[in-house]
Amino acid sequence: MEQYCESINSAVILLQIQQRESMSSSKSTRAMTEKYATTLKQMSI
Repeated sequence: MEQYCESINSAVILLQIQQRESMSSSKSTRAMTEKYATTLKQMSI
């Protein structure tokens, strides 16, 4: 249950990063968020 809550918090943070980076559209940030998203998906499985 704790892991589930942590992954939700991470997903929220990820969304905030994506919103921020869509304004600045930094390629390095995009690569970082994509890496983070894939690791998050692996964790949730």
